Amino acid sequence: MSASRIPKKIADFNSYISDTDNHLQVINPGPPPVPNWQRLGLTQQDADQWHAIRQVWGALYPQYTNPDTHTKTVTDEVEETIEAFRVFAQPLLNIMAPNPNATAQDANILNFKIGRSEPTHPTVPIAEVCLVKTESMGQGLTRFIVRTDEDRRPAMAGGANIIQVAIKIGGTPPTGPEDGTSMFILGKAIDTYNLGSQNVGQRAYAYFRYVNTRYPHLAGGYSEAVTFLIS
Repeated sequence: MSASRIPKKIADFNSYISDTDNHLQVINPGPPPVPNWQRLGLTQQDADQWHAIRQVWGALYPQYTNPDTHTKTVTDEVEETIEAFRVFAQPLLNIMAPNPNATAQDANILNFKIGRSEPTHPTVPIAEVCLVKTESMGQGLTRFIVRTDEDRRPAMAGGANIIQVAIKIGGTPPTGPEDGTSMFILGKAIDTYNLGSQNVGQRAYAYFRYVNTRYPHLAGGYSEAVTFLIS
Protein backbone atom coordinates (compact mmCIF):
# COMPACT_ATOMS: atom_id res chain seq x y z
CA MET A 1 0.00 0.00 0.00
CA SER A 2 1.39 3.37 -1.01
CA ALA A 3 1.87 6.22 1.45
CA SER A 4 -0.18 8.28 -1.06
CA ARG A 5 -3.23 6.77 0.66
CA ILE A 6 -2.70 9.57 3.20
CA PRO A 7 -3.17 12.97 1.52
CA LYS A 8 -0.33 15.45 1.36
CA LYS A 9 -2.49 18.43 0.40
CA ILE A 10 -3.26 20.32 3.58
CA ALA A 11 -7.03 20.74 3.12
CA ASP A 12 -7.41 17.10 2.08
CA PHE A 13 -5.33 15.98 5.05
CA ASN A 14 -7.53 18.00 7.38
CA SER A 15 -10.59 16.06 6.20
CA TYR A 16 -8.74 12.75 6.26
CA ILE A 17 -7.40 12.91 9.81
CA SER A 18 -10.76 14.10 11.18
CA ASP A 19 -12.88 11.55 9.32
CA THR A 20 -10.58 8.61 10.04
CA ASP A 21 -10.20 9.42 13.74
CA ASN A 22 -13.97 9.74 14.12
CA HIS A 23 -14.46 6.43 12.31
CA LEU A 24 -11.91 4.53 14.39
CA GLN A 25 -13.52 5.68 17.63
CA VAL A 26 -17.05 4.58 16.66
CA ILE A 27 -18.36 1.53 18.53
CA ASN A 28 -19.24 -1.23 16.07
CA PRO A 29 -22.36 -3.11 17.24
CA GLY A 30 -20.76 -6.49 16.59
CA PRO A 31 -21.43 -8.80 18.25
CA PRO A 32 -19.51 -8.24 20.35
CA PRO A 33 -19.65 -4.40 20.37
CA VAL A 34 -16.09 -3.06 20.00
CA PRO A 35 -14.52 0.16 18.68
CA ASN A 36 -13.69 0.11 14.99
CA TRP A 37 -9.97 0.40 15.75
CA GLN A 38 -10.12 -2.87 17.72
CA ARG A 39 -12.20 -4.60 15.04
CA LEU A 40 -9.56 -3.65 12.46
CA GLY A 41 -6.63 -5.03 14.46
CA LEU A 42 -5.18 -1.91 16.09
CA THR A 43 -4.20 -1.54 19.74
CA GLN A 44 -5.46 0.97 22.28
CA GLN A 45 -2.08 2.70 22.03
CA ASP A 46 -2.42 2.97 18.24
CA ALA A 47 -5.89 4.50 18.55
CA ASP A 48 -4.83 6.89 21.32
CA GLN A 49 -1.85 8.11 19.30
CA TRP A 50 -4.01 8.59 16.18
CA HIS A 51 -6.44 10.67 18.26
CA ALA A 52 -3.62 12.64 19.91
CA ILE A 53 -2.19 13.69 16.55
CA ARG A 54 -5.69 14.67 15.42
CA GLN A 55 -5.99 16.92 18.49
CA VAL A 56 -2.63 18.56 17.77
CA TRP A 57 -3.78 19.11 14.20
CA GLY A 58 -7.11 20.52 15.41
CA ALA A 59 -5.27 23.29 17.26
CA LEU A 60 -2.79 23.93 14.45
CA TYR A 61 -5.00 23.98 11.36
CA PRO A 62 -7.04 27.07 12.35
CA GLN A 63 -3.78 28.99 12.75
CA TYR A 64 -2.87 27.98 9.21
CA THR A 65 -6.21 29.02 7.68
CA ASN A 66 -6.40 32.33 9.59
CA PRO A 67 -4.56 35.08 7.65
CA ASP A 68 -3.68 36.80 10.95
CA THR A 69 -1.80 33.77 12.28
CA HIS A 70 -0.60 32.17 9.03
CA THR A 71 3.18 32.44 9.34
CA LYS A 72 6.10 30.47 7.92
CA THR A 73 6.56 28.85 11.34
CA VAL A 74 2.94 27.68 11.35
CA THR A 75 3.28 26.39 7.78
CA ASP A 76 6.41 24.46 8.73
CA GLU A 77 4.62 22.92 11.72
CA VAL A 78 1.68 21.94 9.52
CA GLU A 79 3.95 20.20 7.01
CA GLU A 80 5.94 18.46 9.78
CA THR A 81 2.73 17.22 11.44
CA ILE A 82 1.46 15.78 8.17
CA GLU A 83 4.73 13.97 7.52
CA ALA A 84 4.91 12.64 11.10
CA PHE A 85 1.37 11.30 10.81
CA ARG A 86 2.13 9.63 7.48
CA VAL A 87 5.13 7.83 9.02
CA PHE A 88 3.01 6.79 12.01
CA ALA A 89 -0.20 5.78 10.23
CA GLN A 90 1.04 4.00 7.12
CA PRO A 91 2.07 0.79 8.96
CA LEU A 92 -1.34 0.79 10.67
CA LEU A 93 -3.12 1.02 7.33
CA ASN A 94 -1.07 -1.98 6.24
CA ILE A 95 -2.47 -3.85 9.26
CA MET A 96 -6.08 -2.82 8.68
CA ALA A 97 -6.34 -3.32 4.91
CA PRO A 98 -5.93 -7.14 4.86
CA ASN A 99 -7.93 -7.64 8.05
CA PRO A 100 -10.88 -9.97 7.30
CA ASN A 101 -13.13 -7.66 9.32
CA ALA A 102 -12.49 -4.70 6.99
CA THR A 103 -15.59 -3.41 5.20
CA ALA A 104 -16.22 -1.23 2.15
CA GLN A 105 -16.97 1.66 4.51
CA ASP A 106 -13.60 1.20 6.24
CA ALA A 107 -11.85 1.16 2.88
CA ASN A 108 -13.64 4.30 1.72
CA ILE A 109 -12.94 6.34 4.85
CA LEU A 110 -9.38 5.13 5.49
CA ASN A 111 -8.55 5.01 1.77
CA PHE A 112 -7.27 1.47 1.32
CA LYS A 113 -8.21 -1.48 -0.85
CA ILE A 114 -9.76 -4.63 0.57
CA GLY A 115 -8.56 -8.08 -0.41
CA ARG A 116 -5.19 -7.10 -1.77
CA SER A 117 -2.90 -10.11 -1.97
CA GLU A 118 -0.14 -10.05 0.56
CA PRO A 119 3.28 -9.20 -0.90
CA THR A 120 6.38 -11.01 0.22
CA HIS A 121 7.53 -9.38 3.41
CA PRO A 122 9.87 -10.12 6.31
CA THR A 123 8.58 -12.27 9.15
CA VAL A 124 11.60 -12.31 11.47
CA PRO A 125 12.48 -9.42 13.82
CA ILE A 126 15.64 -7.45 13.10
CA ALA A 127 18.44 -9.22 14.93
CA GLU A 128 21.18 -6.59 14.84
CA VAL A 129 21.79 -4.36 17.86
CA CYS A 130 22.77 -0.69 17.63
CA LEU A 131 26.25 0.28 18.76
CA VAL A 132 26.39 4.05 19.13
CA LYS A 133 28.96 6.80 19.39
CA THR A 134 27.93 10.41 20.11
CA GLU A 135 29.70 13.65 19.20
CA SER A 136 28.74 17.07 20.53
CA MET A 137 28.51 19.83 17.94
CA GLY A 138 27.62 22.59 20.42
CA GLN A 139 24.41 24.27 21.59
CA GLY A 140 22.72 20.92 22.09
CA LEU A 141 23.29 19.68 18.54
CA THR A 142 24.53 16.09 18.69
CA ARG A 143 25.84 13.74 16.01
CA PHE A 144 24.95 10.07 16.39
CA ILE A 145 27.11 7.45 14.67
CA VAL A 146 25.44 4.05 14.63
CA ARG A 147 26.64 0.65 13.47
CA THR A 148 25.45 -2.88 13.93
CA ASP A 149 27.21 -5.36 16.15
CA GLU A 150 28.36 -7.05 12.93
CA ASP A 151 29.76 -3.99 11.10
CA ARG A 152 32.89 -1.97 11.74
CA ARG A 153 31.56 1.10 9.94
CA PRO A 154 28.32 3.07 10.44
CA ALA A 155 25.47 1.10 8.92
CA MET A 156 21.76 0.43 8.98
CA ALA A 157 20.77 -3.11 9.81
CA GLY A 158 19.46 -5.17 6.93
CA GLY A 159 15.74 -4.52 6.57
CA ALA A 160 15.76 -1.34 8.69
CA ASN A 161 15.06 2.14 7.34
CA ILE A 162 15.22 4.21 10.54
CA ILE A 163 16.79 4.17 13.98
CA GLN A 164 14.38 4.82 16.83
CA VAL A 165 15.77 6.57 19.90
CA ALA A 166 14.23 6.58 23.37
CA ILE A 167 15.88 9.30 25.44
CA LYS A 168 15.67 10.81 28.89
CA ILE A 169 17.42 14.09 29.62
CA GLY A 170 18.44 14.85 33.19
CA GLY A 171 17.05 13.40 36.39
CA THR A 172 17.64 9.88 37.62
CA PRO A 173 18.81 7.29 35.09
CA PRO A 174 15.90 5.36 33.53
CA THR A 175 15.49 1.66 34.20
CA GLY A 176 14.71 0.98 30.54
CA PRO A 177 13.59 2.54 27.23
CA GLU A 178 10.03 3.08 28.47
CA ASP A 179 10.90 4.69 31.79
CA GLY A 180 10.19 8.41 31.41
CA THR A 181 11.69 8.66 27.94
CA SER A 182 10.63 10.50 24.79
CA MET A 183 11.17 9.34 21.23
CA PHE A 184 12.83 10.67 18.12
CA ILE A 185 14.05 9.13 14.87
CA LEU A 186 17.36 9.07 13.04
CA GLY A 187 17.05 8.54 9.30
CA LYS A 188 20.69 7.63 8.65
CA ALA A 189 23.50 5.71 10.33
CA ILE A 190 25.31 9.04 10.75
CA ASP A 191 22.77 11.69 11.65
CA THR A 192 22.37 14.77 13.83
CA TYR A 193 19.63 15.79 16.22
CA ASN A 194 19.17 18.98 18.21
CA LEU A 195 18.57 18.13 21.85
CA GLY A 196 18.05 21.81 22.70
CA SER A 197 20.40 24.51 23.89
CA GLN A 198 18.38 24.66 27.12
CA ASN A 199 19.62 21.16 27.91
CA VAL A 200 23.34 21.96 27.63
CA GLY A 201 25.10 20.58 30.70
CA GLN A 202 22.46 17.91 31.27
CA ARG A 203 23.22 14.22 31.14
CA ALA A 204 21.26 12.20 28.57
CA TYR A 205 20.35 8.51 28.69
CA ALA A 206 19.43 7.02 25.32
CA TYR A 207 18.41 3.64 23.92
CA PHE A 208 18.59 2.84 20.21
CA ARG A 209 16.99 0.23 17.98
CA TYR A 210 16.63 -0.50 14.28
CA VAL A 211 13.11 -0.28 12.82
CA ASN A 212 11.46 -0.82 9.46
CA THR A 213 8.51 1.60 9.43
CA ARG A 214 6.53 -0.77 7.19
CA TYR A 215 6.90 -3.59 9.72
CA PRO A 216 7.26 -1.92 13.14
CA HIS A 217 6.29 -5.15 14.89
CA LEU A 218 9.59 -6.62 13.63
CA ALA A 219 11.76 -3.90 15.17
CA GLY A 220 15.06 -4.92 16.71
CA GLY A 221 15.71 -4.88 20.42
CA TYR A 222 16.90 -1.74 22.16
CA SER A 223 20.57 -1.24 22.90
CA GLU A 224 21.94 -0.84 26.37
CA ALA A 225 21.64 2.73 27.64
CA VAL A 226 24.11 5.15 26.06
CA THR A 227 24.95 7.95 28.49
CA PHE A 228 26.47 11.25 27.37
CA LEU A 229 26.69 14.91 28.37
CA ILE A 230 24.86 17.42 26.20
CA SER A 231 27.16 20.30 25.32
